[in-house]
Amino acid sequence: MFETVAEPEDPALLHMRRGELALREGMYDNAISNFEAYLTYVGERQPELSQALGKLAEAHLLKNDYKQAEAFLRREQAKRTTLPDHTYAWLLYLHAELYFRQGFWQDCLNLLQSARRLDFGEYAQSVLLLQVDCLAQLGKWHQIISIMEPYLREKSEEDIDFALYARLLKAYLAGDEPQKALQRLTQIREKISPEDEFDFKILQVSALTLAEEPAQALTFYAEISSRCPEKEDPDWWRMLWHLGEGAYRHELFGEAESVYKQAMMVAGNAQERGKCLRRIADCQIKQNKAGEARLTLEEFRRKFPEQPEYATVSMRLAELLQESDNTLKAAELYAELSDNAKMVPVEMRHEAAKRQAKCLVHDGQLLMAVEVYRKAAALGAFNADLACEALFHGAEIAILAKSLQLAANLYEEAAQRYANSELGKRARFEQARTLFDMGRHKEAETTFLLFVKEQPEHELRWEAQLQALIARKITAADSNSLNDCANELLAYARLSPKEDLAWQAYVESYQGMKQAGKTQELLPVLQEALQKLPEAKGTALLEYELVVLNFQLGHMTEAVALADEFFAKHGTEALAAPLYLMLGDHFVAEAQLAKAQSYYGQLNSPEHDAKLKALGAYENARCAFLLEHYEEAESLLQALLSNAAGQPEINAQLQGKAEFLLGDIYALRADYEQARASFALARNSAKDTELGYAALGRQAEMLMALAVDDEKLWDKAFECLQEILQPGSGASEELREMAQYRTAKCLQEKGQLQEAILAYQEIYLNFVSDRDAGKVRPWRYYYLSVFALTHLLERQGDLDSLRKAARYYEDLAASNLPRSQEAALKAKAIRERHQLGKKTVIPQ
Repeated sequence: MFETVAEPEDPALLHMRRGELALREGMYDNAISNFEAYLTYVGERQPELSQALGKLAEAHLLKNDYKQAEAFLRREQAKRTTLPDHTYAWLLYLHAELYFRQGFWQDCLNLLQSARRLDFGEYAQSVLLLQVDCLAQLGKWHQIISIMEPYLREKSEEDIDFALYARLLKAYLAGDEPQKALQRLTQIREKISPEDEFDFKILQVSALTLAEEPAQALTFYAEISSRCPEKEDPDWWRMLWHLGEGAYRHELFGEAESVYKQAMMVAGNAQERGKCLRRIADCQIKQNKAGEARLTLEEFRRKFPEQPEYATVSMRLAELLQESDNTLKAAELYAELSDNAKMVPVEMRHEAAKRQAKCLVHDGQLLMAVEVYRKAAALGAFNADLACEALFHGAEIAILAKSLQLAANLYEEAAQRYANSELGKRARFEQARTLFDMGRHKEAETTFLLFVKEQPEHELRWEAQLQALIARKITAADSNSLNDCANELLAYARLSPKEDLAWQAYVESYQGMKQAGKTQELLPVLQEALQKLPEAKGTALLEYELVVLNFQLGHMTEAVALADEFFAKHGTEALAAPLYLMLGDHFVAEAQLAKAQSYYGQLNSPEHDAKLKALGAYENARCAFLLEHYEEAESLLQALLSNAAGQPEINAQLQGKAEFLLGDIYALRADYEQARASFALARNSAKDTELGYAALGRQAEMLMALAVDDEKLWDKAFECLQEILQPGSGASEELREMAQYRTAKCLQEKGQLQEAILAYQEIYLNFVSDRDAGKVRPWRYYYLSVFALTHLLERQGDLDSLRKAARYYEDLAASNLPRSQEAALKAKAIRERHQLGKKTVIPQ
């Protein structure tokens, strides 16, 4: 039996075979050991030497040891002789792969371009993909499309290599040709293998997103969202970012928010995660979820304080806080931004300072806000307009804080520093106006004139000149200076090209002349103003003054005619009300009561002031009363009092007058109880005024009239009168004397005759003592008391009383007053009847 022994395998080939197996299994160090052993066996023999060096380079390349890989490739090039085409193609591919892995995209392309006529054989598709991937890294999407489209046309459509199509589809998407991508996806949809289906859907979502069909893209995304990784993945991040942006553009903010949140999980770096957070906050803001947006922005600030967008995010967070009225926290954030010169651009610092100031104003910290506006002005030095605007805002807030000096200083600073900016040119004018408001009119005049000098072409020049004249008018030392200024204002009014300012100058000139007492010069000024500017705003004021002036000058006919013209144009305006009263009063004085009523009645219109309407109603009722139209007067007064109940601005004194007059009407009808009630109301309304005490007296009169049937009312009448006579009473002497007289009457009617006699005697003695001292005193209650007193003395009948009665009559007879002759006759009769022996001379 013969046995055959197998020939042992060539050790060199064994090492090569083992090295290639280790390479396929990813055991790169083992592969390198075997390839080095193979190299030892082949020595300098070609092409085995180039093959061994190439394999070592390939192993180091797969091991990511690019330095060693390059060293072996250079060594191979140095040792290279003539090689078979497939070996040369393989080595060139390895060199190109090394360039690609090192990021030398253009070098890789140049190398492959230099060998474009070489047949790479089994490496042809790998070379193509390498070339396409380099172009992708360089963003040359249209070159990829021009390479891949013809290549895929030549490929059999029966066997789809999705890796090839994926690169073309990505080029379409990156090259902004989503419709082509969608067409190609539709073509290959049915031929996609199960293992490629997931990647296919990712590209489908991206294509629909870029084709501005986010709703459909979101639908397809819902099918794969569960497979979204929770770690870094560039392809997923890119797809999710574009999907989120598409949904955001189409205002699908809720869906976009969810997508951005998933994008955060696969983001590859802090920049991408920060980008997602900012977009999530945008979505939340769009959905009015301000609270959540604030938390998101705060998370960004906490996690990414070094990112360039930190300042922008902080500004947006502060804005949200400000919008939600959390101005205290917002102000703190704005302050942080305005103080951060390291990270925040000066433009944003300026804006942050302005917004901080607004928050402080909202919180009532006005003076602090002014200081922050000053800070904003300093930060806005890069732009004179912005800096000056900040100073203006600060001045406005200072005025709001009633710190006018501070406001004037800020305007002055703006005028001096930023004289060439638009606001800076106006600043001097505002400084002058502030000084004017402070009552520093001399300084205001000087500053207005300085403005005119500095800005002779400014649109406010004419107004500044006018304000300077007005300030001078206010500070005029005497009537001559005041009149001179009024004449300057008149000259200005004639020259001013601006009608509104000319009109104001006419008004100021008129008022100045009026204050200077130049009454005779007023009429032509008013007439000129109304003739020259008949359509000016506010003509009603001077037309009103023209009517009043004619009344004052005694031009009654002209005044009434002008008033009627005024009423025709301005009858429902506020100024008409006092004129209606004036005309009514004029005709009352002329005893033309019905005519007066026609003017008083015009006040009964809803446009007029309630207080003046009430006064007109009262005067109208008083005219009706004087005309003995008692029912009309009563109706007007009741309407007045009814309206006054809901209008506290109507004077209580006027209510008292109305109630008093209503009492007079009831008294004339002998309705004493209702009259007494009206006088009581008048007393309550007028309180301790002359009217109130008069109402007490009339109330006493009504009680005295009612006491005829009810004697207990004498006491109530007496109480009313005593209230007038009490020591602290503010009643006039005439009212007090009326009360004394009626008190005596009450005592007389109650049968307290001695007390009544004493009361009448006091009235008599008061009059006589004043008369003897040369003091004029009303005499009505004097002569009434004389007759009442002598009546009581005659009733007593004793000689002493009769003599006193005769002497009282004789005193009245000598006074040459009404009923003096009657008193003389009564005195004579008493003396003759009772033989008192004195003759009384009867006055002629």
